Amino acid sequence: HSRKVTRSEGKRYAKSVGMPYIEASARTGKNVNEVFWTIASLIAKK
Repeated sequence: HSRKVTRSEGKRYAKSVGMPYIEASARTGKNVNEVFWTIASLIAKK
């Protein structure tokens, strides 16, 4: 399966909007929990 967004594009965009970059996969579940915990943590800090 091919990438829709390259790693460097993702990192660049995340940096431009002041957010962390985390690679995740809905297909394999890799880092999905980390994404949600990071979002929750960012919301809690506001």
